[in-house]
Amino acid sequence: MSLIKRMTHLIKADMHGILDHLEEPEALLKQAVREMKEQIVQREESLAQLRQRLEQSQSREKQLCQAIVESRNQTNLCIDSGNEALVRTAMRRTLELERSVKMHRTAEQNLAAEVAENEKRLRDEQERLQSITDKMQLFVSATNVGGAVSSEERLFVSEEEIDIAILQAKREREEKAANEEAR
Repeated sequence: MSLIKRMTHLIKADMHGILDHLEEPEALLKQAVREMKEQIVQREESLAQLRQRLEQSQSREKQLCQAIVESRNQTNLCIDSGNEALVRTAMRRTLELERSVKMHRTAEQNLAAEVAENEKRLRDEQERLQSITDKMQLFVSATNVGGAVSSEERLFVSEEEIDIAILQAKREREEKAANEEAR
């Protein structure tokens, strides 16, 4: 049974290798960049709609606050007139408006948070696109200069390589400082 599994894995690996050679990495990268650009355009459109909704919400809140001021003035007039039925009606209207403003502010805060989150996502996507575009240009220039890049060649620096380089630079600084102190 394990022999069959091993043969299956070998055949799959060979097929993947063949497909890797048939596909054009540059074309695949360009397609990925196009897709990311489309996604960014969609995010920008969505963000513009959210901002518009936020502006409309803020405008509506101002209208509600003005209505509260007017309703309070009407309530005061009713109190001055001594008409209890009108006072209750005006007070109900004022309380409803105040409650509406409170609910509206909560929804507005949620909308503002959604705008902020989408702005962050858009910035992240734009940075990712720029990074991929830079790497693609590096790949294309490496391909044009040195022929096809094999799968073993690494164009990108890993986090571990950065950490090692930092440690080596620190060690060199410490050794240099120690040599200067010894003098």
